[in-house]
Parts: sequence; structure tokens; C-alpha cells
Amino acid sequence: MRALALDLAGRTGFVLGDLGERPKPGVLSVAVEKGTSDLAAARLGCWLRDIFSDPAKRPEIIVAERGMPAGGQKGGYASEVQQKLHGALAAVAACYNIEVVKPAASTARKAFTGRGTYSSREEAKAASVRAAIFHGFMDKWDRDNDKADAAGLFFWLALEKGSRLKVLTEARDMIPF
Repeated sequence: MRALALDLAGRTGFVLGDLGERPKPGVLSVAVEKGTSDLAAARLGCWLRDIFSDPAKRPEIIVAERGMPAGGQKGGYASEVQQKLHGALAAVAACYNIEVVKPAASTARKAFTGRGTYSSREEAKAASVRAAIFHGFMDKWDRDNDKADAAGLFFWLALEKGSRLKVLTEARDMIPF
């Protein structure tokens, strides 16, 4: 099953590939300097359209972290961008009849790192990076937490869908963090 995992933000981490594989994550910068949240949503929508219009790349399912309440965001602009990015995702996915699932961040993180909550945002991001390296999504010198969070969502979805992640599932119990 082909899937797309998105860590929606001004700098959006993504993983596109078949569940059970370990595709390399990437980053899409949708928020530009002096840009608006509408422009960020439009950029994401166009990027999604370009992927979905190619049947060979089109995912059957999308996983995106459930939106955070406005109080949990770094600021008002970040909250507005996130809401509009979720709207753009929902709209474009609906045009192609693609299912979107939205787990809580802690739910996906627990499957990926072994823990759902951490004492700080920075500690959670660092744990996600270590897990992405451990599970083979990222190279050991890559420290991009946006890519790592997208890999965590992809990993969670693979487990939820019962993909053949034998090595990854067994390794999850040995996570050293």
C-alpha cells in the first residue's frame, strides 16, 4: 500500500512510499519569508496535486499529525498556517478520493520512539531523530526533526495497517531511548 506521511508546518516533513519499506523522508518549505498563510496552503496544495496527478506516485492513504490546539503552537502565525495546511490537505485529498488519517502526535511518537510524552518539545524532537536513524529512515548524520516526525507517522501507519515490518516491529522493543 502506497502512503504519504506529512508533518504539516511551514517546513513540512514528508515520506512517500510503500508501507513496509523504509523510504527516505524529505522536506518541503511551504512558508516563505513575507508570505501569507494562504500562500503556504496554496504551495502545499499545488505540491500535493502534482504528486496525486501521477498514478504511479499517488498514495492510497495519507497520515498527518492531528492539528494542535492554538495554545500548543509556537505562535499565532504557526497556528494559522497549520490550520490552513490541514484544510489544503483535506481539499486536495478529497479531489482524488484519498483517505486521510490523523493520529495524535503522542500516539505516533509512542509507536516510533517507545514513549508518547517527553519533558520538552526539544527532547521529543531529539528522540524522533534518534528513532528515525535507528529504524533506518535517516542516515546517522541527518538531524532534521521535520523529516524524523514524518518518518514516525509513516512508521505508525505501517504498524496500524499491519504491514510486513517484521524487523522494525521486533526492533521497536529494543529502542534505547
